[in-house]
Amino acid sequence: MRTEFHFPGEYVGPGRFVHGGIITTVFDELMEWCLLRFRRHLHVTVQMEQRFRRPILTDTPLIGEAAIVEDLPNGRVRLAATLVAASDPATILAETSAVFVRTPPALLDLIPDEQRTEMDALLGTFTQMNP
Repeated sequence: MRTEFHFPGEYVGPGRFVHGGIITTVFDELMEWCLLRFRRHLHVTVQMEQRFRRPILTDTPLIGEAAIVEDLPNGRVRLAATLVAASDPATILAETSAVFVRTPPALLDLIPDEQRTEMDALLGTFTQMNP
């Protein structure tokens, strides 16, 4: 899964440095979208580890990539993701490794009906695509 984006100015710490928590949130979302697209089910994060290699500044065009690395026991899935500057894709700015598990039915039951309908439509779109 690949996306191109930038962090707007409201996500800064000192100077123009993007907060690590915001970077982590992007990683989490990117990997979940990867699972939605290729596994066609909602998953939840059970473990995640980041490495921030270089500062990421606001308004810098970025490329984020996520991939399914391996299937683990008990329905868990390991993913990895990276962020690079579009102007220098060979230099990794941040990276992560995470383990996800398919969302338990009890948690899915907490999703409001209107959001569930929207989710089902989205998953239906993915089902029509080739894996």
